[in-house]
Amino acid sequence: MTKSSKGKGFGVDFDSHWKEILDLIEPATRFFLPALHQQVDWSIDYISLEQELRNLYVRKKGRVKRTDKLFRLKLLNGTDHYLLFHVETEAFPTATFPQRMFEYFLRLILKYSNTPITMLAIFVGEQPVKPLDSYSIDCFGTECKFKYNTFSVATQSEMELLQSDNPFALVILANLYVIQSKGDIELRARLKRKLLKHIASSNFPYEIVRNIFNFAVYFITLPPEEEKTIVHFMDKQAQAQPQAKKQTHAQKAEADRKNLLDAYYLAMFGKTQEDIMADIQKGEVIQAEIQAEKATIQEEKATIQEEKATIQAEKRKIIVSSYKLLRMTPEEIAKEYSYDLAYIKSILAELPPETNK
Repeated sequence: MTKSSKGKGFGVDFDSHWKEILDLIEPATRFFLPALHQQVDWSIDYISLEQELRNLYVRKKGRVKRTDKLFRLKLLNGTDHYLLFHVETEAFPTATFPQRMFEYFLRLILKYSNTPITMLAIFVGEQPVKPLDSYSIDCFGTECKFKYNTFSVATQSEMELLQSDNPFALVILANLYVIQSKGDIELRARLKRKLLKHIASSNFPYEIVRNIFNFAVYFITLPPEEEKTIVHFMDKQAQAQPQAKKQTHAQKAEADRKNLLDAYYLAMFGKTQEDIMADIQKGEVIQAEIQAEKATIQEEKATIQEEKATIQAEKRKIIVSSYKLLRMTPEEIAKEYSYDLAYIKSILAELPPETNK
């Protein structure tokens, strides 16, 4: 596995997206391993053993296979069964890959006391991979042959994936479109629009549709300017949708999937377009309230200033009247009214010379 899957075409992060989408364990198992799927009791919740797997595979530098997913399933006969998905993002896995899978198997079989284990290696690179599905040892009479399941995305048929009754086929198709459109922005944008429209109008359960839709939005990466064209496309689809004469069963059953644009906004921003507009409107209301509050404060300040001016005028009138009519000295006025002497003198200094005699 590569340290980073950049370079696969416009910075696609194969590792983290595949790790997340494999949590759709039921359709994934049905797609890759139908015989096992028939034996699992899906009424009992599976258990993800990601933490145990992390402890099991820690290497010298603490690195862990980020796209290894281990699940514990309960079979119909009541026994436990372990299922390991290993996603290989290298375009050309080396000849030592089967040996690594054998080592993983040994660690798991020892860890879980010989409980049955099924392993699947998923090759997601752009080149078809020759069979790397077994590992053999033959050493002077000591023989061992280890075989595991493999799946190569690059060898899949677009038409068969589109016609599949399994929603996980659309995950494979998203990966296949990334492979087919490497280096071709226009083609990738066209394929992304095609797939998003197909996913959103499918008849699969809404929760599964939403997860796969989100996967496709983030997995099929485009430069920012091209991503804007996807938003425009989804907007047009949303406007056209209410006028459609026919709706799928999923569209009728799921009231909260109002339109394709909402689904896109949910995938990109975690909110519907209505929620985003409501936030904007709420912000505008808050801003208006702030402005109104500022205006009220200004009015109150003006009133206070007017009141101060009135008080100052009354004080001035008292000082002038006491000085002119009652012939009181500044010191007497200060003592009588508890006014500041310097303030009294400043008021009297402003009187015309002919008055201040």
